[in-house]
Amino acid sequence: MAPPNVYTFNVQDSKIIRTVRETPPAHYLLEIESFASLKNLVPLAPTTFFESTEFEGASHKWVLVIYPAGNKDDDGVDHISLYLKLIDKLDHGYSVMATIKFFIYDYRRKTYLIIQGLGEQRYDVMEKQKGIARALPLSDFLSSSNGFINGGRCKLGVEVLVVDAIARTACCSTLKERPNSIYTWPIENFSQIADRVFSDEFTREGRKWKLQLYPRGYGAGYNKAISLYLFLVDFTDLINGKKLYVEHELRVRNLQNQKDATRMAGGWYINTGHNWGVANLLSLSDLHNSKKGFKIDDKVIVEVKLNLMVLMKDI
Repeated sequence: MAPPNVYTFNVQDSKIIRTVRETPPAHYLLEIESFASLKNLVPLAPTTFFESTEFEGASHKWVLVIYPAGNKDDDGVDHISLYLKLIDKLDHGYSVMATIKFFIYDYRRKTYLIIQGLGEQRYDVMEKQKGIARALPLSDFLSSSNGFINGGRCKLGVEVLVVDAIARTACCSTLKERPNSIYTWPIENFSQIADRVFSDEFTREGRKWKLQLYPRGYGAGYNKAISLYLFLVDFTDLINGKKLYVEHELRVRNLQNQKDATRMAGGWYINTGHNWGVANLLSLSDLHNSKKGFKIDDKVIVEVKLNLMVLMKDI
């Protein structure tokens, strides 16, 4: 069980969480032999901060960055400012999401004060340092009652939990209905088709397609209905995350100017072998009933209408 938070600090910040625990940080702990010397020396150096040695945490390399007198450029004057800097080289489009906990050791209570900002921090090629400018007022940090300084020494640490995120930027292009979105396939000698048959290739929206028809049904429609599918022939560019969604209308034309048999279908086309359609487009009983008008002189006409095409690709 973690010890209670026994501190009363001269600060109120709803964006910072301060808790206490006994176990040290999992990734890095730095002991500074003389904080006062470091605080006095840093202003004389070209930079107003101190960087730790490099360490590894959550499969990444980091350094702990300390502003002993506060980072004035980040509104941290008269505070100790703590940051975690990512050393790893990041490619454009790649980000690292990290939850950061900073630790200050309490020599009196033999516990650690944990200082944590709200939410995750995003590291990317433009921003590789994240932290808390007003981690703790210097007056509280230096106060003997809090136990953070022991004979001039102090211990500062950090723990990081990382969720790597490859920010895949994608483009979603919608191709709405076009005037040539319908393909009509008249089938002569329908009763002579044994198992399945393909239409000729046709081109819509720059891609080659075929219709695939099962005159006696397929799957759930076997021996019950006509099954019809839209088959993508040209799939060579659907690689590296690119995929194509197609919403289409499949129909069997009524040759007596009555209502066509129409069903909607659709799905993502990713590579070869992908086809989407309906197993129960028109019942075989209606097909062979001459009064229904779907087959005349052993001729059947089927159609596909491409209502919507969405191309998803990485950019």
